[in-house]
Amino acid sequence: MTKALLDNLDRGSLDAEHLDKLISLDSDDDVLAAFQKMVGVDIPSDVLNKYKEERNLAVIEDCLDKIYYEKLLLSIDPSSRPKRLFQDFIRNEIDITNLETILKLKKENVPGDVILTYVVPGGKLIDKKLAAQLANAESVSAMNGDLSQLEFYEDIKEALDDSKPLREIVAALRKYHVAQANTFSHLYPLSVIPVIDFMIHKENEVNNIRIIARGLESGLDREIIKGLLVV
Repeated sequence: MTKALLDNLDRGSLDAEHLDKLISLDSDDDVLAAFQKMVGVDIPSDVLNKYKEERNLAVIEDCLDKIYYEKLLLSIDPSSRPKRLFQDFIRNEIDITNLETILKLKKENVPGDVILTYVVPGGKLIDKKLAAQLANAESVSAMNGDLSQLEFYEDIKEALDDSKPLREIVAALRKYHVAQANTFSHLYPLSVIPVIDFMIHKENEVNNIRIIARGLESGLDREIIKGLLVV
């Protein structure tokens, strides 16, 4: 089992030895403590305490997302047009991530002030003010007015209906993200963006396989499954 996990996980900055050590630890608290030392990340004590109280992994995931995007944006020097374009692409990705998070939590009737704690800073279009408006909207349908100012609104507006399942909105956002990556890669074929485009398409392939597997397992209609695929 350990070897199989390592074969799948050994793609990041941690080598097989470090991953093996994490897997061998007895508790998730031990894993988090060791992980922080290995990668040089400091998860705030209030986040760790909240996780210990709730045992909700989303608390840790949200914190790591924020750290990841914060470091990524700081690493981009917008001194040239391709780099500025890449920076815009990442900030747009943050917008998509935040909107997906807000919509998911809104569907679960999570209070607006709690939703805002999950928002990743640094987005291009969804700033603190707009995030607050979306988080405190009465329903998903009520968000349409605020979302209409976003450049990807036309790509997702058909799914922004309280009567429609969340998976349709998420699928619409992912389709937009993949299409955007493809467009960016053609604008600057000699920059890093085509590499990002390749990675996003590979990630999308994995997501499609996951959708098919989970859809068939749960008995979803094949036409519904097809509608969720990003191709």
